[in-house]
Amino acid sequence: MDARVESELGRPWRSVARKGWEKVGDVLILQFLPGTPLRLRRAAARIAAEELTCRCAVEDLQGVRGELRSPRIRILYGSGTRTVHTENGLRFALDVASIMLASGNVAERTRAAALDCGGETVVDLFAGIGYFTIPLAAKAGAARVFACEKNPAAFAFLEENLRLNRVEPRVTALFGDCRRMAPKGVADRVFLGYLHGTEKFLPTAVAALKAEGGTLHYHEAYPEETKFRDAYAALARAAGPSFDLRILDAREVKSFAPGIDHVAVTARLSPRGEPRAAAAKR
Repeated sequence: MDARVESELGRPWRSVARKGWEKVGDVLILQFLPGTPLRLRRAAARIAAEELTCRCAVEDLQGVRGELRSPRIRILYGSGTRTVHTENGLRFALDVASIMLASGNVAERTRAAALDCGGETVVDLFAGIGYFTIPLAAKAGAARVFACEKNPAAFAFLEENLRLNRVEPRVTALFGDCRRMAPKGVADRVFLGYLHGTEKFLPTAVAALKAEGGTLHYHEAYPEETKFRDAYAALARAAGPSFDLRILDAREVKSFAPGIDHVAVTARLSPRGEPRAAAAKR
């Protein structure tokens, strides 16, 4: 490394990468404050990669593209953005240049793994590379998971990850828009792990439930001041006159943007008039 650049950078490298960092497999993702010179970004990336035993370091350019939420990155050190990330004892193959793995959602993926889904049929409307599908099948005891994904790159990794984690027999991967691909009338539980527009998929989620109802895991981004009220209202509209709605859990996952929070709400939908005791199972 150029001595002048190293002197200017100094150590630790975290003083330059002040916006944050995360390690995905053996690829390091860094964020820098605006205006940080490129030579310092590259210098920090090299030092950080060596310290954290990563073969490649990339800069998160802070933004995603389009409906499929493709990340924007720049390679600063090394090469090869494809990796295998281990989380909660499960393995996820992905390419950080085309697939986003949000570290802020790790608690939600862990929560899914800890659910009691023994004997249940689950529909995952936004499966991605298997963020929820694989914990549900491998750890939570789901008997069958229908995993819908429309992003071709993510779907290819989903199929690979089913093999990596040996859950193929319990998972049916469905390529295409969940509004066309999701099965109807089969689910005890439906996951809606998406942001910015999730509400429009709630009718698909309700249609996927069994006649006796089931549980929805609803994720969406809402204004901080009204987040839970907005989420409850969306779920109530989806339940309509046919179902009673019971909120089982509601929490803030993370701050998504200034004044906007990512929330997760778990709700039970039961046919009108169903006894309370029958609606108790999460």
